[in-house]
Amino acid sequence: MNRGYHGFLASDPKMNAVFIASGRGIKPGAKIGMVDNIDVAPTIAHLLGQPFSGAQGKVISEILSVPR
Repeated sequence: MNRGYHGFLASDPKMNAVFIASGRGIKPGAKIGMVDNIDVAPTIAHLLGQPFSGAQGKVISEILSVPR
C-alpha cells in the first residue's frame, strides 16, 4: 500500500498540484515535468541531511544544485 496518498488515488488528474522548490540546495531556474507526491518527502529529507530509508519515493535530483 502506498502511504502518503491522503485517501485519494494519485492517478486521478484532479489530484495534480503545482510543485515549487526554492532555497538552499535548489538549483535556480530548474524546470522539471510531473513530480510524484511520494518523491517530495525524500527530497526534503535529503536537503536536510537526514536519512529516510523507509521512503517509497526518490530524491528529485534534477532540482538539486549539487547533484546527488
